Amino acid sequence: GTVAEVGGLPSGAVVERGTNANGSYTRFADGTQICGFRVIVTPVANAVTNTAFSFPAAFTYSGGSATDEVFVTAFPVTSVPETTVGQSGFTLSGGIGGTLNTFRTNGTTTHYSCLAFGRWF
Repeated sequence: GTVAEVGGLPSGAVVERGTNANGSYTRFADGTQICGFRVIVTPVANAVTNTAFSFPAAFTYSGGSATDEVFVTAFPVTSVPETTVGQSGFTLSGGIGGTLNTFRTNGTTTHYSCLAFGRWF
């Protein structure tokens, strides 16, 4: 069913799962949210590539910055040549998505599997 909150207290179902064009999400009655999604990066060789993405469900945060309260990680799921320098990090945008910032020494397209953890209320 659908999880909900009223006045900061959980109501409705204990767990809610869903999928959409942006990926999948699981919401728990205690406010925890986990999102899984993919980011496809077609990098420019020897340059930082910034690839935008949207979370499958929005996160909320109480502080001044989503990056303080939403944890996002990614790993490549396609064959990655040894010339890969690596993932530079994420820039988050208001709990609704952000940008995966990568640096590669070649221009090979790579699919990144991503997980985000945070709160939905």
